[in-house]
Amino acid sequence: MHTNMVGKTYSATQDGIDGAVVEIEASRQKALPQIHITGLPGDIVKESRERVRGCLVNLGYDVPSSRIIVHLSPAYSRKQGSQLDVAIAVSVLAAEGLVKPDNLPRVGCLGELSLDGRIRKISGAVSLIEALEKCPQVKTLLIPKENAQDAVLIKSQKVKLVSSFGEICEFLAGRSELTTIKADTPVFVSPQSEYSLDDVVGQNLAKRALQIALAGRHHFMLVGPPGVGKSMIAHCAQSLMPPLEWNELVEVCKNYDCHGGRSPADLSRPFRSPHHTISSAGLLGGGSGVVMPGEVTLAHCGILFLDEFPEFRKDAIEGLREPLQSGKVHLHRVGQALNLPARFVLITAMNPCPCGYYWGGPKRCSCT
Repeated sequence: MHTNMVGKTYSATQDGIDGAVVEIEASRQKALPQIHITGLPGDIVKESRERVRGCLVNLGYDVPSSRIIVHLSPAYSRKQGSQLDVAIAVSVLAAEGLVKPDNLPRVGCLGELSLDGRIRKISGAVSLIEALEKCPQVKTLLIPKENAQDAVLIKSQKVKLVSSFGEICEFLAGRSELTTIKADTPVFVSPQSEYSLDDVVGQNLAKRALQIALAGRHHFMLVGPPGVGKSMIAHCAQSLMPPLEWNELVEVCKNYDCHGGRSPADLSRPFRSPHHTISSAGLLGGGSGVVMPGEVTLAHCGILFLDEFPEFRKDAIEGLREPLQSGKVHLHRVGQALNLPARFVLITAMNPCPCGYYWGGPKRCSCT
């Protein structure tokens, strides 16, 4: 019989667009063999016990030998995501006495386990790595090799890359070393855009006004009849913006991680152009259960273009007051309150009247 011990590691979970450190403890009890997870685990985290058990059995570990309690701390916040798999598996091995627990309290782990022992890429890695980088208790951070580019963005000296769970076991046993991050600064390049002001024929006043507005980060409205080039001039704005600075790039990547991710090598300013039928929750952020950033947050450090501006819903337009004044949007839902960044240049386009020809054009105004 092994002596009873507690395996302890660190991982992280999403908290809005930021990461929150999770302390993972595992302890063995005299009961029927099973893995039980406590500490408000989400559905994906609950399923991790099957992934962890299947992976460890396939790697030759006979676990669990008895009942193992895995506790996720702090217990009052809900934990979501498969990135906790590796940390849970390491804690289980430590509780079973198969891994020396001496150095585990200083190790942070991120990664999703496959049944054959491979460690898969995770989503939202930028905010999770940043949270563990700032945690003073974590001295070594193990992440999937496929997330190396995200770690370079954070400039962490703690990160080591892994591709399989076997590599982690060898590292914790002191029999091998892991690949470290080469913190090479990526080369900043001028953003590429399919639109250019050189392609716009005429409209010199509007082009000059756009350049002045972007230079001073002023909001901008284009008014004119259909077909004069309002939308095309607005799309040219992205090509006039400078590349993202390093801290801005980190913020933008964290915002986009909630919507499928954005490559850290993409240095272009965000340009968001939602349709006028968008809801206020889609524009400002919200949702049931997990709060998702809206278009104002995705346009942070970039441009938000609202074409056919008067056609947008009134509550969506009124909701723009707060982000335009403070550069943030405050979202309050049941059991959750978030402050999301929303500092952007607003460009709108509209017709002077419902039919569009009040100021002249090929047709005569037909409005009352």
